[in-house]
Parts: sequence; C-alpha cells; structure tokens
Amino acid sequence: METNTKCFLAVMVFFAVLVTVGYQHVAYAPVQLVKVVNGADVKVINSRLGRMQTIRLFMIEPPREGDALAEKATHELEQMLKGRYLEFRVVRGYAGRPAGYLYADGENINLAVIEQGAGYVVSHAYDSEMDAAQERASAAKKGVWAHVVLPEPRRI
Repeated sequence: METNTKCFLAVMVFFAVLVTVGYQHVAYAPVQLVKVVNGADVKVINSRLGRMQTIRLFMIEPPREGDALAEKATHELEQMLKGRYLEFRVVRGYAGRPAGYLYADGENINLAVIEQGAGYVVSHAYDSEMDAAQERASAAKKGVWAHVVLPEPRRI
C-alpha cells in the first residue's frame, strides 16, 4: 500500500472513532424541565450544554393549538415529567431544534404520549412499538382517538 493511502485510511479511522465516541458521549443528556410548551415540545435546561433549549419529542404530532384536546395533551405531558429524572436522546433536528426521545426515570415518554392518546405517530416515521401503541390507544378510544372513526381497509 502506498504511504498516501495508509495516511488517508489512518485519518478516516481516527475521524470515525472520534465521531462515534463523541456521539455516544452526547447521545443521552440529563435535562431539567422548565416548561411544557405543547404536547410535543418541552423547554429544558440541558446539563451537558449548560443552557436552555426547546426539544421536540421525535415521531409525535400533538393536537393542534385550538383543538379541544391540545390543552389536555400539554397538561398530561407536564404531569408525566414533573418531579422525575429526565434524559434526552437526540435523534435529529426538527424545525431548528433537536428532536429525540425523552425518558423520565427510564420510561420512554414518547411512547407514553402515544399510549395515552395524547398525540399521533408521525406517519412518515416507522417504529413498530410506536405504531402498536397507537393502535391500542385507537382501539381503546383514548384521548385523540375518542371520536375518530377510521375507515375499514378496502380490498382491491
């Protein structure tokens, strides 16, 4: 192997390790609740960053402002988070803010929101556990599903 190729490979391995270790280092961040903005956005103080930020619950679409259930969904999320140890795992950015999974004392809050019918699973993101939770909430007519009637699938 040529010297240039060896140097290139060594640099690539170094950056791969650096990115992997760095990502794992910031993957979970302890956060402190400041305010629940709505059924999917939460203002927190990120202990790792040392600053306040608004985070988005990944794959969650809450009832829209003005919807009768929007205030209820916000209140339910607040009750799920108050007084608990919170950790946030960033998955990606969403509209200029980090989106990811929020955990309260180890409980997946994203999943709990769906199980309670306090929001919908975003249709373009696939997660079988979230989809199953939504189906259970829909079947039990919980929250947003209380008055929704889904059409029967048509056979073609």
